[in-house]
Amino acid sequence: MQVALRNELTGRIKLFTIGWSWTLFLFGPLYGIPLFIRRVPKLGIAVAIINGAGMLVFAYNGEPILQLSALIATLALAIWLAANGNRLTAVHYLKRNWLFAEPDTEATKIARATWKLDDIIGTPRVLSPEEKTRVLIADAAAAQRDNMLTIVGVLLIIAIVVAGMMGGDAVSAFVSPSDQPG
Repeated sequence: MQVALRNELTGRIKLFTIGWSWTLFLFGPLYGIPLFIRRVPKLGIAVAIINGAGMLVFAYNGEPILQLSALIATLALAIWLAANGNRLTAVHYLKRNWLFAEPDTEATKIARATWKLDDIIGTPRVLSPEEKTRVLIADAAAAQRDNMLTIVGVLLIIAIVVAGMMGGDAVSAFVSPSDQPG
């Protein structure tokens, strides 16, 4: 079941699925890329760090128990993202002046109950011209911050991939031959 959200100021509409997200289950742990696409960069960076740590355990030939732990953590992360990702994305948008496009429909009532939203979030309100200007400026600042966080996330993903490709050579590149054991 899907519910539509509408931007209070621009009128743009986005559809959100209520419940499980196969996209986040299958691709979410892959450096959090779907979260950056959904414009939720803070969560995307957190997932990239967790996934990168797990990947580095495999790249540096960690102990089998560490590899198993990393695999289990990645699977748990995928399940958590799939179960909660749509709610987290929708709440992110609702806190940024998006409203339920059809507030009286059954889908909206189910979304409110499933996502555990109070009655204030996602309800229309009358804004004066000064308030609209203030909200537009705040939205522009939030969008700029999200763009910067997305750039940071992409750089983090690149760093993790490069470190993983270097494997054990990444450590030896920073240690002088006299410091190496043996």
